Amino acid sequence: YNPDHPMESAGSPLRVALNAASGLLFLCCYKKFKFNIIFFRYMFISSFISIIFFLLMLIFGPLTIIDRLDLYLMPLQFYVLTYLLYFLNDFKEKYYLRMFIVLFFSLYLIIWLNFANHAHYWNPYSTFLFN
Repeated sequence: YNPDHPMESAGSPLRVALNAASGLLFLCCYKKFKFNIIFFRYMFISSFISIIFFLLMLIFGPLTIIDRLDLYLMPLQFYVLTYLLYFLNDFKEKYYLRMFIVLFFSLYLIIWLNFANHAHYWNPYSTFLFN
């Protein structure tokens, strides 16, 4: 780490914000989540840490260390967002929420793979489907 030239991740604000939003959603509705006690504690602590990382990012900017540590909290997004489906009773609402989640993360992946500086390193495999 060089304090004169800190490393920055350009995509970290969105990743950290998504984790913080999921953490905030979990903390607001934690009584509705029916996890076992160990996993519930993990989710609770991860939610607080994700919000702390978001606040640190707002203060210090998009530092790579915050981004890399925040990657370990990504399961929080998947559990919270997919568990939201259990809160809804209407089939149409569940369908629309499911489609929104799939389309949002698909769009996120497409944008990342097309515009990231090092995206070509993440596409090393060739298949007969795309050749």
